[in-house]
Amino acid sequence: MKAKILSEPIDKVPSDTLVLSVFKDERPLKGANGLVDWRLCGKISRLIMDKTITCDYKEVTLIMSSKKMMAPRILVVGLGESKDFN
Repeated sequence: MKAKILSEPIDKVPSDTLVLSVFKDERPLKGANGLVDWRLCGKISRLIMDKTITCDYKEVTLIMSSKKMMAPRILVVGLGESKDFN
């Protein structure tokens, strides 16, 4: 695996899979998570509202991206409650 530090917007970074870490109580999604959700027309938010994704600690969900993103796949990793994160 290769890791790089880039200054490009997250939706412009070419990669096989983009990994997002999401807190269970992060609503609405903000920052990079919010930008990716916006580029996907709210797909991540809808999955959360439908309780398909709970963002519980260690929950992992792979979703297909859109043509608006450089990465074809997005891996959403749940972090649980933000108060429990240290």
